[in-house]
Amino acid sequence: MKKITIGIDPGISGGICAYDGKNMTNVQKCPGSPEEMSDSLQEIIKDYGITA
Repeated sequence: MKKITIGIDPGISGGICAYDGKNMTNVQKCPGSPEEMSDSLQEIIKDYGITA
């Protein structure tokens, strides 16, 4: 089972990233709206092939 940690620092100068235990990936500026945050999280989950 794949396991990742997603870090979120909300705010204008914040960001979002994913860490797989070895590498930090998908580092990006904090999205501007809740909808964009949801889209970003869904993209990270999709990139790692994680299913619910």
